[in-house]
Amino acid sequence: MDVSHRKVLGEIDEICYDIVGSSSRRSSKIIHNDGHWKKWKEYRLSLFDKFYDDSKSREENIRNPPYSILAVEWAAFLDYRLDEKAKQMCKKNAENRAKLRINHTSGSKKLKRKMTELMAKTGQPINRGTLYIHTHKRNDGTYINEETRIVCEKISEIESEGTALIEVSMNDSLGQVFGKEHPGKL
Repeated sequence: MDVSHRKVLGEIDEICYDIVGSSSRRSSKIIHNDGHWKKWKEYRLSLFDKFYDDSKSREENIRNPPYSILAVEWAAFLDYRLDEKAKQMCKKNAENRAKLRINHTSGSKKLKRKMTELMAKTGQPINRGTLYIHTHKRNDGTYINEETRIVCEKISEIESEGTALIEVSMNDSLGQVFGKEHPGKL
């Protein structure tokens, strides 16, 4: 059975509806905007670990859905998780995440939104270097790791010299530290 990611997300919206008790689009936004989406995602992933048994058949697993989740929704979720393409994608994503040396701290917040918030807070235009520094520090002001600290210090040094540009270019602080960009598919 071919189950698309979009279909599974639609069914998750319906589960969100059951949890929040309003229209599914609104409930999805409430859960996402209130920071509950990550908790829901982690809970959803733990459901598979808790309720799926490798020794049982698909049908037996479907008959054992978690509390408050319909068997139809559970079946679609299991079909998605057991699909070979989905497994390969999850494995590849895990490998790619393991290769990351410098992680950001902004979560799923878009960089444009973070930049707008910083501009509203400071009242000044924000360049890419400043944005990079803000998105690679923890709330307590510490850096994620030593490599991140070194990169952010280089950016700060360039910006303190007054050679940083507001517009995106090879000569802005980020371009000077990281070098030529490689546009394309990430």
